[in-house]
Amino acid sequence: MAIDVGQVYPAAFQVLDQNGAPENATTITLVITKPDQTTVTPAVTNPPVVTGLYTYNYTVADEGLHAFGWSSTGPVAAKTDYMHGRRYRSAVSLAEARDFLNQADTRRDELIRSMMMAATEEAEKITGTLVPKTVAGEWVNGSYKDVIQVQEGPLLSATAVGSLSSVWAGGPVWALADLIVNPEAGTLRARDMLGFWWGPWTLGTYQCGRAVIPEPVRHGILEILWDLWTPQRGATGDEAYPTLGEAEAYEYQVPSTYHPPPRAMALLEAFERPGFG
Repeated sequence: MAIDVGQVYPAAFQVLDQNGAPENATTITLVITKPDQTTVTPAVTNPPVVTGLYTYNYTVADEGLHAFGWSSTGPVAAKTDYMHGRRYRSAVSLAEARDFLNQADTRRDELIRSMMMAATEEAEKITGTLVPKTVAGEWVNGSYKDVIQVQEGPLLSATAVGSLSSVWAGGPVWALADLIVNPEAGTLRARDMLGFWWGPWTLGTYQCGRAVIPEPVRHGILEILWDLWTPQRGATGDEAYPTLGEAEAYEYQVPSTYHPPPRAMALLEAFERPGFG
């Protein structure tokens, strides 16, 4: 399951006796392992409001995979569950996505939102980053380069890069004033024309994406969304309204070999991220 950063994840654990009936435990423990592998052990109410059903509302603060490890004594039981925290990103709005898909029923919103994020990410494979975000500590391989291109370009502006530093102790550091930045290509050159040496390097914090997303790009994303929605057009009855878990998991179902439809490619290719320049 994927939950947006800032939302609440309702972790739950059911304790049963030897006959399979709900039973309150003598002790109950929840250990949450965050993406950076640090842990927190929150207090869980015991006895619970509903016999044998322990819950904890966890506010997601970090992007990445979280593990929720439950354990109890009297009776002894254990369960580990996983949740993925995501920073939701879409270059089109839910309202226009609903309109494009001709979906007025809000019960399918979570599925649509998940497909919107998947469609945006597919478009970004062609155009580079669209939805502005901050990247920190990016590693750049090599020992000497005349030009360095950031992985997550284009850059928001010519001042969107903090610095470039050699990973070696005592190595050179290039501040923004030492760099010539091409925002559209996401490239850096040394202003003294001596290039970058003593690599590898790490980039300081930089902001990438587009402040204004061209209309053809937005329509290209909607065309991808329409294509991803194809399996849903024949859904009827209860299957048309997936659970939150099913909807949030959709983004992981887009195959790695997926290719956007021709109409989308025709709209996006003119905005393909440039190479070095």
